[in-house]
Amino acid sequence: SVFPNPFSESFRIQTSEAGELSLYIYNSVGQLLGVEKFMEEIQLDHIDWPQGIYFLDIRKGEIREVRRLVKN
Repeated sequence: SVFPNPFSESFRIQTSEAGELSLYIYNSVGQLLGVEKFMEEIQLDHIDWPQGIYFLDIRKGEIREVRRLVKN
């Protein structure tokens, strides 16, 4: 799960998947903003992105899930 959504300064991702996951963060025009590796949970703080819609592409091997995230 991704929360809070919408967010203003930080958000957290929690998953029940075991093992290392990769998080690819894209803006609304498809530009890659960053890549993070994490295990089950990650929190990103003090985010200075402009307001808008972002996409979180969470991957583990061949498994992929994309979530929409809104910044206020």
